[in-house]
Amino acid sequence: MKSFITYLKSLFTHKDVFLNIFVCIIWGNMLLGYTRGIINHLPLLNDYTDEVVVAIVVVPLILSLPLLMNKFTVLDYTFFLFLLVIYLTNYAIHPENTEYLNKNFFNCLCIATPMYFWGRIIDIDKYYSIFTLISIMCIAISAFYFAHYAQTAKNMAEVANDDNMYAAYQVLPHVILLLWNSLKKFNIFYIVFTIIGIMFLLSCGTRGPLACVAFFGIVYFIFFMNFRFAILIKGLLLSIGGILFLFLHEIVSHLAFLFTGLNLSTRILDKFITGELGNDSGRGSIKNALYYILDNSDSSMGLGYFGSQRFGYVYPHDLILDFQLSYGYILGNVILFCIVCLCIFAFHQSKTKQEKCMFLMMLTLTIIKLLLSGTFLTEMFFYAFLGYCCKILLENREIRIEYE
Repeated sequence: MKSFITYLKSLFTHKDVFLNIFVCIIWGNMLLGYTRGIINHLPLLNDYTDEVVVAIVVVPLILSLPLLMNKFTVLDYTFFLFLLVIYLTNYAIHPENTEYLNKNFFNCLCIATPMYFWGRIIDIDKYYSIFTLISIMCIAISAFYFAHYAQTAKNMAEVANDDNMYAAYQVLPHVILLLWNSLKKFNIFYIVFTIIGIMFLLSCGTRGPLACVAFFGIVYFIFFMNFRFAILIKGLLLSIGGILFLFLHEIVSHLAFLFTGLNLSTRILDKFITGELGNDSGRGSIKNALYYILDNSDSSMGLGYFGSQRFGYVYPHDLILDFQLSYGYILGNVILFCIVCLCIFAFHQSKTKQEKCMFLMMLTLTIIKLLLSGTFLTEMFFYAFLGYCCKILLENREIRIEYE
């Protein structure tokens, strides 16, 4: 406890205190939604809820700007400017998308794209512990909030918006970080919150976040659990998993009964019981329709940013198709190839296990997630992942230059 208090003092009493606060606010950004609820019940401030929430983010950012300005290179600013220009160019190349470009302007250019800089400054060794604490808070508050409303709401679908996909993906980074903690070192506290987080994802009724958690857990289990007695721990986990598998149908049925009593979504559990868990929920037909539209498009530059929305499809549920729709087959595939190369080089240049695990977590939150749902254009962690990869490459380049 003393060492953790000392750690907190080093974070929030140092000269970069405002930068650290800002970094933590971004990691725990989902808490801003709950903060709104608190502010709404405070006298005087409840008339300025939006302004207070904005100030919580903007004030630390402004106060940390002098320190931030020295952390980036000309390459960083050039890349960010390039992203802005590409977005604005879409107005000229694809004027038919103007309505959707305007609609997503703020989310894309003011929230998602600047996350590149957040990824560029993330030092996982420095922020690992505080991120873990924030993640515990996110999981605990989310579970309490939805459990409370499930008990009191007349129509949980109105509160949770049916499958709760948004809430599930909001809490996903925190569940994965707690899973990382649990697999890194046996700690019953972290394990309990990991289980609570997974149960929360399960109760949200959407498969994508659970698939992401499974991907991270399996890859970490196979390639990164190599500490002392790791073989024994792996054997124990596999044994527990085997026992659970034998009684999986009974466990799922019991959970479905429990979730029904709590007014939580049983969609995933019902699909498992009925054998429909592998059903693509119409994603295949969406992809086929969008490929047909793209193939019959007059433009070699694809449909442009948010072009699929013109045809009634929010996004294609496929990262590869998303790039092809946004840039066309040729340019889209070239950009994807460059991103793959960036990822490979960054992982290869990662020097520590902690860096590699952070890479794996960011990969899961972006590439794996976007292969299942969402669009890269408004995905915060996608740009943060690009920034993190560039951070690894640029830092190792500086080290080599100093060594030479």
